Amino acid sequence: GFEGVDISGSDLFEVKVTTRFTFAARGLHFQSDVPNSGPMPPQVGKETTYTVVWSFTNMSNDVDGVVVRSSLPSYMTFKNVINPEGAGITFEESSGFIIWQVGKVPAGTGFVRPALQAAFQVGLTPIPIQAGTEPVLLRASSASGRDAFTNQEFSLTSPEITTALRDDPNITNQQRQVIPAL
Repeated sequence: GFEGVDISGSDLFEVKVTTRFTFAARGLHFQSDVPNSGPMPPQVGKETTYTVVWSFTNMSNDVDGVVVRSSLPSYMTFKNVINPEGAGITFEESSGFIIWQVGKVPAGTGFVRPALQAAFQVGLTPIPIQAGTEPVLLRASSASGRDAFTNQEFSLTSPEITTALRDDPNITNQQRQVIPAL
């Protein structure tokens, strides 16, 4: 009874897949593009500089409005050495906050194009009560942004960085803790 009657149909189903967006904060002394100085291990009363590297990878969709925030402990100094220059990293001396206004992290960053990263230098002049410890160089870092395709908000964190420098392969166990003044 349905001969000659069109019984076909169609349906449209749209699936939006969120990108894989990652953020990392690394502390370095030896394996850094920014030259560091000072005694290793860090020594009470003498400044040692370290480099903090913030980096992103992003697989499939652009991520917009990306901002990174962290802060320095009161005993740390921001050395105002930023790589690359003009990366958009600012330091608020009154609060100790460091902010990177990244903006857009394009799709494919870290996969078909290099990872997006910026570095800055900090200084530690240990005080006597820090001898035998691994002081915090940078508090936990947080990154936020929005997937431009799915509108999903991202909030990523990276743990605090200490003089242990777990990401620097050239540091030895003897160089992680502050030593007393000689």
